[in-house]
Amino acid sequence: MCGVGDDPRGSADLEKAIVTALASTNYQLDISSFAAFLENSSLPTLHKYGATLYPYTKDGLYGRYFSKAKQASFKSLMTVFEFEEIKNDPKLLSIVLQILLMKITNQFLTGNRQTPFMIIVDEAWMLLDFAASFFAAFGRTVRKYGGSLVICVQKT
Repeated sequence: MCGVGDDPRGSADLEKAIVTALASTNYQLDISSFAAFLENSSLPTLHKYGATLYPYTKDGLYGRYFSKAKQASFKSLMTVFEFEEIKNDPKLLSIVLQILLMKITNQFLTGNRQTPFMIIVDEAWMLLDFAASFFAAFGRTVRKYGGSLVICVQKT
């Protein structure tokens, strides 16, 4: 299966599905509902995307990480995330980290841009094999909004 970014038609279909699913749930869409929405699509590409999301639904292996109604909030001057439970699962770790960084991005894009901020990712050595380009792009975005991205690596 090609990635969404490789298929302009698939990207457009997926974008339309996201908008439709969000509107049909009054913007209360969760990953389990979205996966079911995609799997019920008559478009084969969307059906495949829905099946791909299964591990992250309430019944999937990673569902316990994505099926809670609580939202992450970054109101403190310092927030620490501990990934001990998922550090040996690089795929899950990369997804969780990307979600957190997107949430943080939304906060600094819509928040007070006068306050400088710093995001520190410690023990990033386990992420760099598959997330280096993501961190590079994220670092450029953070810098535009008065922030800093610090990537700490140490491996013996």
